[in-house]
Amino acid sequence: MQYQANEYIRSLEKKPGRNLESLYPAADPTAIQLLKKMLMFNPAKRCTAEEALDHDFLKPVRRKDMEVSVTASLDNVYLFRKYFLIDLCTNIIIEMRKPTS
Repeated sequence: MQYQANEYIRSLEKKPGRNLESLYPAADPTAIQLLKKMLMFNPAKRCTAEEALDHDFLKPVRRKDMEVSVTASLDNVYLFRKYFLIDLCTNIIIEMRKPTS
């Protein structure tokens, strides 16, 4: 599947990027700069979420004290959700089987 996706991407015609300054002439230049970093096609060249949040354009509105970072991989989150749901379902069944008074 990954091979097919890579082949498809390679088959696409390369096109030059659009000029964001002419598309958004009234936009703040720092906003355009951030957009360019976020819209890079190559993920290795694209800015990370942390880099985007650290960008000058977002500094006036960023509240680091309110942010929560997750260090677990998505695999760990998936396993947590899976076992949480199993545990939740088990507890619901136990509660349903309890005699009512």
